[in-house]
Amino acid sequence: IQYYDIGFSVYKTKDKKPVVAYQRYEAFKRVMTGSWEVKETGLYSLCWDNTFSWARGKEVKYNVYRGTELLS
Repeated sequence: IQYYDIGFSVYKTKDKKPVVAYQRYEAFKRVMTGSWEVKETGLYSLCWDNTFSWARGKEVKYNVYRGTELLS
């Protein structure tokens, strides 16, 4: 049973090419962490989806790094 899931994916904006495939995470069980390295220059979209538990709010914190530069 997935009561408080949150979905996440990353895709390249121009051609909608998935970089991190959509996956649902059990946000009610633990803090989720992860990272990925961009292979191609371009504009990327990070997408969070609260569709499956829209009645329950979530707190999302993230950091984006470009080289050694932090972009929040």
